[in-house]
Amino acid sequence: MRCLAGLAALAILLTGTGAMAQAVPVRSGEHPDFTRLVARIGAERDWQIIRNDTGVVIRFTPDAPEFDVSGVFDLIGRDRLSAIRSEDGLQLALACPCSVDIERFQDNFVVIDISDTTYIPGAPAAPMAVELPPEPALALPLFAGARAVPSPLAPPRPALADTGAPGIDVNDAANALAEQLARATAAGLLDVAPGMSFEAGDPVPATPTPPDETAPPASLARGGTGPLAPVPAPLDMANAFDLRANTRPGRLQPQPAASCIAPPGRPASDWSNGMSFANGIGALRVGVYNDRGALVPERARLLAEFYLYYGFGAEAAFWLDQMDRPQPFFRGLATYLEYGTSGALGEFDAREGCDGAMVFWLFLTAPGQDAPDADVVARILADFYNLPDTLRDLFGPALARSFVALGDDAAALEIRENIARGGRLAGETLALLDLDLAQAAPDTAAFRTNATAPPAYVSSVNAVAAMTHRLRAQIDAEGRASSADLLAAEALIYETDPQPDLNGLVHVTALAHALEGNLDPIMQRLNTAMSTDASAAMPILTDVIDILMDQDQTAQLLILLSSPEFGQFRSFPSPAYRRQVARYFLDRGLPDLARDIITAGGSDRAPDREILSAASNRISRDMTVETEAPRPTSLADIPARPPATSAEEIAALLTRSRDMRAAVETLLSPAPRGS
Repeated sequence: MRCLAGLAALAILLTGTGAMAQAVPVRSGEHPDFTRLVARIGAERDWQIIRNDTGVVIRFTPDAPEFDVSGVFDLIGRDRLSAIRSEDGLQLALACPCSVDIERFQDNFVVIDISDTTYIPGAPAAPMAVELPPEPALALPLFAGARAVPSPLAPPRPALADTGAPGIDVNDAANALAEQLARATAAGLLDVAPGMSFEAGDPVPATPTPPDETAPPASLARGGTGPLAPVPAPLDMANAFDLRANTRPGRLQPQPAASCIAPPGRPASDWSNGMSFANGIGALRVGVYNDRGALVPERARLLAEFYLYYGFGAEAAFWLDQMDRPQPFFRGLATYLEYGTSGALGEFDAREGCDGAMVFWLFLTAPGQDAPDADVVARILADFYNLPDTLRDLFGPALARSFVALGDDAAALEIRENIARGGRLAGETLALLDLDLAQAAPDTAAFRTNATAPPAYVSSVNAVAAMTHRLRAQIDAEGRASSADLLAAEALIYETDPQPDLNGLVHVTALAHALEGNLDPIMQRLNTAMSTDASAAMPILTDVIDILMDQDQTAQLLILLSSPEFGQFRSFPSPAYRRQVARYFLDRGLPDLARDIITAGGSDRAPDREILSAASNRISRDMTVETEAPRPTSLADIPARPPATSAEEIAALLTRSRDMRAAVETLLSPAPRGS
C-alpha cells in the first residue's frame, strides 16, 4: 500500500503542476542509479533523441511549448545532468557517459531517465531484467516478455478465494491492483523483487541486527546466483518546507501573463450556487470523486468557484490543481487572492481584442500607467458593483488605490463610499484606506476630510499597513523614524514577509534607515528583492539614493552603488537617472566615479558623452596640477589638517594623499652620488 500512496502522491504532483497555459514545468527526482525528469507533453506528441558532443537533444513532434526548467536542480545534483535548456525541445548537457531513455506515462507525460549505464553508440536498449516466479499469479501489463504473458495452452488459473463481501469482485480488484503496481514500477516508485516479503522495503533500524553468517544468502535461498542489489532509496520529492524555502508554493506561482484569456463562464455572483459557506462545502464535496475514486472535473470546478466566491485563494488552487486542464482565469484569480500578484490575469494595457467581461479583472490585477476612458471606467465600476459582498470588500481598497494613482479621484471616492456603506469592513481598515488615498491625492478635499491619524490599536491583518503609516508620519513630521518603531518594523517584516510594494512597509523602512545612514539592513533587504522582483525593488533603491544625495552622504552612496546588490554601477532605472547620479559625483570633484558610472551603462548617447568629456577633462587637469606641483622635501612641509567631512573635503583629501605619497617616495629614494 505504500507503493499506491506514493503513486497517488506523484499523480497529484504531476497533474497539479503540469497543466500550464504557457511554460510546461519539468520536475525532477534522484534515484541511486538514475536521475528522472518528468513533464506533461500531451498524448498526441512524439519525440526523437539526438546525441551530440555535450549530451542529447530531445525534439518533439508536433513542437512542444516552452519548458520551465527553473526548478530542475532543486532536488537533484549535477553528477549526471549538468545543465538543461528549453530550446528546440529539451537540450540536456550530461556530466557522465550515461544512457538516456524516454518512456510515456499515463499518456500525457514523458519520463526521461538518465542512468549510470554507459551509453554505447548503436547498441539497442537493454531489456528490463525481471526475475519472475515459475507460475505468476497475475499478468502485469508492464512486462511484455515471453515469461510475463501466460501461455494460451496453460491450464486456467484458479480464481481467487471469494471473501463473501457483497458487491466486490476480488478478481477485478486484483487486476486493478496489478495495473497500479505496474504503473508504480514504470514511474520509479516501485522496484520489482518477486519472492521478497512486504517488510523488505521498510526503513533500516538505527542498530541493525548482525546477520547470521551460517545462513545462506537470501538470493541463493530463493534459487538466485548472486548477492542482492541494495534496496533503492525512495524518490526525493518536495515537501511543504522545501516549497516555502523557495519563496512560494509552485502551484500558486503566477504564470507568464497573456494578453487575453477567456473570462469565466458565468458571473462571480453565481459562483456560490445560492449556498452559504457552511452548507456549500459539504454539498459540493459529496460528488467531487466518483465511485472509482476518480476526480469529477466539473464538480472540482464548482468547488473551486465556491471557494473563490468566499475569497479563499489557496483552497481554490488546490482543487484546480487536481484537474488536468483548469481554466487559466481561475488559476490567476486564486493567485491574486492569495498574494495580490500583479498581472496574474493579464495586463490592462494589452486588452485590445479581449473579451469585454475581462476589462474589470485586467484593471484589478494590472491597471497600467494611463487612466482609462470614461466609458471603460463605467464598465469597471458596474462589474465591481455586481461582485458578491465578500469580493467587493476584498477588491475595493486595491481598486480605489489604483484609480487615485491614475488621477481618477472621483471613481476612487465612489468605491470607497460603496464599501464603507456596506458596514462590513472594520473601522481600522477604512481609516488606513483613507490614509493611503489622502497621501496619494493630497489636493483632494474629500480624502483629506476622511483621513485620520494611524489607529493606535489594529488587528494583526492590518498591522503592516498601520506600521507603514506610523513610520511615514514620523518621517514627514520629524525627518526621521524613532528607533523603537524602526526596530518593530524590522521584526514585522520578518514575521509577515510583505512584498516590496511602492510606499509599502519595506519601502518606508528602507527610507527610515537611509535617513539614519544605516545601509546594512537596506542592502540585505534589496539583495532579496532585486533577485525576486527587480521592477518593484528599483523605486525603493532610487529613493534611498535620492536621500543619500540630498544629505550629501557621498561615502555611503558610493558603498551602495558599488555593492553587488546594486550590480556595481549597473542597476539604474533609466539612463537619465544614471546621468543624474554621475553628475552628482562630478560636481563634488570625483570625476573618476562619474566616468565609471556612465561607462557601466554601456550607452553612447550625446548626454553621456558630454559627462564623459567633462570627467576626462577634470581628470587630465588634476593630473597636470599634480605633475607641476613642487614636491616637498620633508614630511614637515605637509601641513596637518582636520578630518574631511564634506564631499569637497574628501576630494581635496584625495589630492593631498597623492602629494603625500610622492613626498614619501622622494624621502625614501637613495640620494644621487656626489650630492
